[in-house]
Amino acid sequence: MPANFFTLPIMKRFAHREGLKAVAVLTVLENAINQPFLHFPSLYFIKHKMEHFGTSTWSESMENAIRTTKEKFIPDNVASLALWVPATIINGLFVPLHFRVPFITLCGCLWTSFLSLDKGVPAIDSEPTPRVAIKVRKRTAEEIKSIDHGLDLIDNVDPAPRFKIRLRSLNDANQCEPSKELATSTSKSNQKSQIDVCLGIPRK
Repeated sequence: MPANFFTLPIMKRFAHREGLKAVAVLTVLENAINQPFLHFPSLYFIKHKMEHFGTSTWSESMENAIRTTKEKFIPDNVASLALWVPATIINGLFVPLHFRVPFITLCGCLWTSFLSLDKGVPAIDSEPTPRVAIKVRKRTAEEIKSIDHGLDLIDNVDPAPRFKIRLRSLNDANQCEPSKELATSTSKSNQKSQIDVCLGIPRK
């Protein structure tokens, strides 16, 4: 595409031979090569492989794609030409550079929606989609009673005994002196225990 083509007024673009030639080449490549010989075979290959993933080999899916492309060559390409020839010409002649990608993306969304409606139905011999079944069962009165009994047992368990901890330091005579109390608590049964911790290096 000539660099100055999009800077010209719209009417002068029709007199620009190089620009018109570039638009024509782009239209031919898209609609005479890409769509019939790359796009549709890839579409049918992926569709067949996804529908027969566990039973079809790669070569079988490729053969099916080629066969389906031949069978539906005329109606598929008539539909493709109806959209992509005008879209390519409009995009090449009239759409500003900064809007070309959004415009062609919008056309692609319309084309994908058409393909989904026209070819999205699974084949008759396609593999069923695996489903996950969730079974909901109401608990019996005996099960509820057993669960409640287990919860009661957990609630009645006496927690582990807690301790009174005192931190002590060594004096000159290598004896522990009370420094401060770190934590004090008692168990549920009011049984008290005490741990003395001496910090320091014994002197000889």
